[in-house]
Amino acid sequence: MFLYYNIFIAQVCPLNLTIPQNGLLSYTNDNQPVVFVLCYENYDLPYEFNGLILCLDSGLWSTDEVPDCTRTRRPGLNLLPVSFYYSVDCNAQTGTSINAIKDQILALLEDYIGTALAPDCLAGSTCSYDDLVVQCGSTSKRKKRDINDYRFKREVSELFVNFSLIITGTVSNWDELLMYEDFLFQMSDQLKNAVSAGQFDLNDLAVVRGSFFREQISSTKCEGSGQVQSAFKCKTCAAGMFLEDVDGVKGCRKCPIGTYMENDGASSCISCPPGTSTNKTGSKSADMCVELCPIGFSSLTLVKPCTPCAIGFYQDGIGKALCQKCDFGKTTFKVGSHNCSPYDIVLSSQSSEVIASALNTTDVMDEMTVLFWLFRRSGSNFSLHFENNVVIEVSGQSFIIYWNSLSIIVLLPESSFDIWAHFAVSTSNTTVNFYYNGDMIDSHAMVSPLTLPANAYVELFTSGVNG
Repeated sequence: MFLYYNIFIAQVCPLNLTIPQNGLLSYTNDNQPVVFVLCYENYDLPYEFNGLILCLDSGLWSTDEVPDCTRTRRPGLNLLPVSFYYSVDCNAQTGTSINAIKDQILALLEDYIGTALAPDCLAGSTCSYDDLVVQCGSTSKRKKRDINDYRFKREVSELFVNFSLIITGTVSNWDELLMYEDFLFQMSDQLKNAVSAGQFDLNDLAVVRGSFFREQISSTKCEGSGQVQSAFKCKTCAAGMFLEDVDGVKGCRKCPIGTYMENDGASSCISCPPGTSTNKTGSKSADMCVELCPIGFSSLTLVKPCTPCAIGFYQDGIGKALCQKCDFGKTTFKVGSHNCSPYDIVLSSQSSEVIASALNTTDVMDEMTVLFWLFRRSGSNFSLHFENNVVIEVSGQSFIIYWNSLSIIVLLPESSFDIWAHFAVSTSNTTVNFYYNGDMIDSHAMVSPLTLPANAYVELFTSGVNG
């Protein structure tokens, strides 16, 4: 009897994690390590990160990048919601009239806070208010008839005034929280007396006496849009990230490609300057913005270093990952092209036209073969002009090559007008051969060397009647 066992050996993660800014790493062991991220004094772990990095059985870390430690922040605002209301006919109120009432209440509130509360605020703190809301609505009040019976509901129209009293001050423990809460209660008591005394009555509206209400406990709030409160701390996202808020669900996200963020606590990232981008998400510095690939080039990172498009491919936009293949019947005549040209070049002008391109050659050529299909009307001429004064020409019924002030003229065996005809000329150190529609029609000895430089330039000329 044989027993078979599947033996799985976990891979060991390399000790290559990047030490976070304002912190350090603590490895538990070298075989299958667990890593703890520790932050220096006055710094803290970023939002959503528990500081634990695991070595997975695959040999990869549970996170590909260690987030930096963020500055320790504490809630800086202490709030106590309060409210009171006026008795009005809401059906008679319009949005304009309610806004006008709100402006009057706002003026009274700012005057009262500024003259009665702010001067006596705690030393080093500022007393104010926030989140003023004025809205018209109705509440249902039930009058009790006996212990088991209730009369019908009575609708009452009211203009509610809601806002929060605020005192600034950093809260890092319960004692500080209770200290600020006690002072907020004192502020609300003063405000209640002012409301009861009619200081917030309007020209044609009076506050319903006894309507003043305050919450039983105060709350704290972080300052800044890129912070999430967690007990007595305000957690933020690390540099290279931002706090995203989707329908009230918050989370840290890496800055997208093309953006960066140097500081922690951001609610958005900064875009790279025009014509530049980053090559990865989570970039932390403007120095990581690199020039985009120009037209005719591509890079998987969209930025330099870039690769020129190969023959038969093109790119007409900047900052592209891949070159595009030319459509059927088209190609490019050099690397790094931003557009494609037809294989069949149509020249219809009766005057001379020129199309130029560079050959994709890296060495000097002392041997070459040039072949092409040609459709031409009677009376038209066609020629290819290379560097070093080398010319191949089809003129009338003659097939000609010129070089070094020399020429060889070969008569075509039949009319080549108004049909597609294939031409070719091949040169070597010893001979020059001419071909027409696949057949060699003449051969001559090479009496003088014919050479072309590397990446020689070639121009196409035509004249006469074409099309």
